[in-house]
Amino acid sequence: MGIVFLSTALLTLLWDMMGGEPLTPGTSDIARDVALIQQRATELSQLLSTAETLRAAGLVRASERNASHGTPREWQNLLAGASQEVVLSGVAQHNWVRDRESFLSSVLAGAAQGCRYRVMLYAPVTHGSESMLELVESEPNKGGSTSAHNRESLWFFHNVAKKISEDHGDAFQVRVLEGVIQYVMVSRFDQTLIATPYLYHAPAESCPALEIKGANRSLFRVYMSEFNTLWNEARNLTDVEIEFLSPPPRNSPRNGTRT
Repeated sequence: MGIVFLSTALLTLLWDMMGGEPLTPGTSDIARDVALIQQRATELSQLLSTAETLRAAGLVRASERNASHGTPREWQNLLAGASQEVVLSGVAQHNWVRDRESFLSSVLAGAAQGCRYRVMLYAPVTHGSESMLELVESEPNKGGSTSAHNRESLWFFHNVAKKISEDHGDAFQVRVLEGVIQYVMVSRFDQTLIATPYLYHAPAESCPALEIKGANRSLFRVYMSEFNTLWNEARNLTDVEIEFLSPPPRNSPRNGTRT
């Protein structure tokens, strides 16, 4: 009897940590509790085996929502700490635009140390384009701000690339995808990669995020291979697109004040 209660308590603790319902053992149905212990022991063993497999593949953390995966400071630290390669891809990667000065400062310092940057977003929606943003905007919960964020981000990254090129050549590159669906948002900072699979009916911030460490790990290689394949299919912004992305000039009224 004591062994049953002790086993129940231990497995309940482990099971609670995994999110399961706690056992409530009693003397009236020992056989039922023993069966539950055996079932949960098997399930815990399977979970631990799965966790070990994922750890070996490189997965160190998973979040149910991309928006809850790390604070803005954590993302900024990842960017500032990169010394070899940074890749950013997705619909807009608009979170970096919100803190432009910090992003530019980190990239300037990184490029001076030899870090390389590749940014890949969807092509902007222009007349005659084959941008997949037209499809994305038609999806539930994604219309409205998607194209605006993409446009603002591309203009920002384009100007960062121009700034970096003054002293560091093509250390910062920007490409766009046209007519191709990207199924995962990939953000790499040296040995850390965060992959966010896109879901059709959910905005990117509501999709799960996977944090993977180790460039030699299998999951890391899989997502980087996906990025590199799409990068080779992507192209530079055209002059027409750059003109389209440029914000409209601010008018100067007759009294000389700017609006």
